[in-house]
Amino acid sequence: MAIGERIKKLRKDLSLTQQEFADKLKLSRSNIATYEVGKNNPADAVINLICREFNVSETWLRTGKGEMFVELPRNEALSAQIQAFLQGGMDSFRERLVSLLLRLSPEQWDILEGYLVELMKPPSTTQGRTEPDIGGQARTQTDIAAELAELKRQNQEKDKQLQALAAKVAAMEEEDALLTGAFSASPSASAGSIRLAEKVKK
Repeated sequence: MAIGERIKKLRKDLSLTQQEFADKLKLSRSNIATYEVGKNNPADAVINLICREFNVSETWLRTGKGEMFVELPRNEALSAQIQAFLQGGMDSFRERLVSLLLRLSPEQWDILEGYLVELMKPPSTTQGRTEPDIGGQARTQTDIAAELAELKRQNQEKDKQLQALAAKVAAMEEEDALLTGAFSASPSASAGSIRLAEKVKK
């Protein structure tokens, strides 16, 4: 496999079009196309750029030996994931979301984690079947009904906690908006307006 074919494989594995791949490297799409078909070979500067931008092993890109990607330490990998997540502009929803998450209390993180764990669970595939318990005895309809009632109660409790969390997030957003308005006011703004913003903050 030639280097152009490896560049194409990399691009495909990243689920990028030629234009998207080129944009990330600040190159033209035609350059990427000529590399992939083997018409031109990338210069050393381009190879280094590809490796740095996509965390690719230079040995693999040049020779095909080893793994495609360089394994990052956990902290660096997490940092790279956050950076990729935040791409989209300073005023993007993603950045506001991360900003709000960083302000959550430990208790709120626990609530959010519990909700996400439940959200990511696959849907139950046991509906309509009789499941044995630990002792090998079939569960009765009463047992199943009791379990469903308990799950419903737990979900209602989680909903209440999430509603409280959502209210807290909304309050923080409103607080940010009021403070931003107060501090961005012209020098001629009245002291009463500033005091009003401070009272709202409290």
